[in-house]
Amino acid sequence: PRAFAWADLDGSGAPSACFLDEAGKLHIFRNLRSGQFEPSPPPALGPQAALCAADPLAAGRLGLALLDPQGKIHLATFNEEWKVRELAATSPPLAAR
Repeated sequence: PRAFAWADLDGSGAPSACFLDEAGKLHIFRNLRSGQFEPSPPPALGPQAALCAADPLAAGRLGLALLDPQGKIHLATFNEEWKVRELAATSPPLAAR
């Protein structure tokens, strides 16, 4: 994988496995706590360059911070459905680095 993070996205107390494949597609596998994981639909996003578990809004619940190839930073949070918002901060496009 291009990037990997553990994050309790659904508040179950068990961290899900989240990763970007080589094409930048986000995959999420929900932790069933028995050493088993099941695929979970990710938020609708195009290819991403990086990800990390984050709570930048100090809401007390982890989400995923994602950086797209154009340098836009998105926060994806889950509460029965995905909510994605673009954060005000951006980094330079990756091609410009």
